[in-house]
Amino acid sequence: MQAMSNKIAIRIKPLKKWSDVANMSRHGLREDPAKHVNRDLTVQNIHFNFTEIETLRSDRGEITSHGDFGIVEHTDGKGLNITEEFEHLAGRTGAKWRKGAIVGTEFMFLASPAFFVGERGSKERRDHARKWAHDCLHEMRNRYPNQMACARLDLDENTPHLSVFMLPTYEKTYDGPERQSKRRRAPRKTISHNQTFGTPESLSALQDWAAEAMRRCGYNLARGKRKVSKGPDHITPAEGRRLIAEAEVVAEEIKAQARREAGEMRNSVEMAENGMANFEIAMGEVARVSGAAANMSLTNELLETAQAHAFKDEQGQQRRFAKDDVQDNLVVRFIKFGFQKAADLFERIQSITRFNDEIERARGFPEPLMQMQNINNALHEAVKETLTQLGVANQRPDVGEVDEKGDPPPVLELVFNRADRKAKKLNNELAARLGPTGPSLR
Repeated sequence: MQAMSNKIAIRIKPLKKWSDVANMSRHGLREDPAKHVNRDLTVQNIHFNFTEIETLRSDRGEITSHGDFGIVEHTDGKGLNITEEFEHLAGRTGAKWRKGAIVGTEFMFLASPAFFVGERGSKERRDHARKWAHDCLHEMRNRYPNQMACARLDLDENTPHLSVFMLPTYEKTYDGPERQSKRRRAPRKTISHNQTFGTPESLSALQDWAAEAMRRCGYNLARGKRKVSKGPDHITPAEGRRLIAEAEVVAEEIKAQARREAGEMRNSVEMAENGMANFEIAMGEVARVSGAAANMSLTNELLETAQAHAFKDEQGQQRRFAKDDVQDNLVVRFIKFGFQKAADLFERIQSITRFNDEIERARGFPEPLMQMQNINNALHEAVKETLTQLGVANQRPDVGEVDEKGDPPPVLELVFNRADRKAKKLNNELAARLGPTGPSLR
């Protein structure tokens, strides 16, 4: 089986207001209560800002050169204020914000977790991620010159990723036929997120560019799967709730099927245990019937001896009649006892026969477990495939839940997270009901 190649992906997020920029700064400084961050590793994060070689400046940090591009690293545990970096870049390049327009853009590089070498928190992983970040910044500088304000390499989260904060600009001209003016106005640099990243085609082209850029840098990172469906990803909250409800029904069916399989396996084990107990009881009854038969044989010998003496007695006739009565009573009683015990034994043996197949099935109980796991995996894949075909797997409806970055999670992730929480709740209830020793098989 061919190993799956690692992937590279680009995520674009508009920073619509200055408050969004401030929140990004707070997150970069780890002043927000993010739960997915390992605070012990925050000191390993690397912050970058950039200068042209001619105006190289560094009030702190290590300066490295990559072609004609200066990268200033800040590794002293202090982060950067993105608002100040935006204002500095706009002042240096002369770029202007339009009233009410999007302030800036977060341009994020993401790679498969398996791409990064070394253990989390190790120097090997940090050095590898740092080199990768430098190469990403160099490629981005070639594509978007004088548009990057600062960047941050996060190493205290589950997977390293690089966030670049930029001011996407374009040359706005005033000499078109639709904009006639008496005085000629010179073009000016205008900051516009939508002009640069406003179409699905431009976002798809970015994924192609990222894969090609990684190839040029010598990394084995391939493009992710192309999106098949077209149109916007957003859905209404009502439609999102409906899709989630449908997916939860499928998840409940998965859990119900798993509970049925577990119940069948438990019953098989119980019947096997009961069958063994019945076998032991039946063997005890066999011993008791055998002992009763031995006692019956001994009693017959005593009766025969009594008969011989009775015929020799002078009252032999009366004693013979008395002996016959005793013999008849004893024989009847022992015959009844023997038949009753034989019938009990026969019933016990029948029960052992009935449970024999269940015993054999219980001996191979890993197979039902594997079947149950296959059913669970199949239903899991069916939910994923169905939501993907419906084009809603990656949609992010606002239903009151957020992911580790504070954004509404995709529908697919939301469904399975809810299913996991419900399953854990049911397992906890089951554990509380069964007690510390687990289910009883007797």
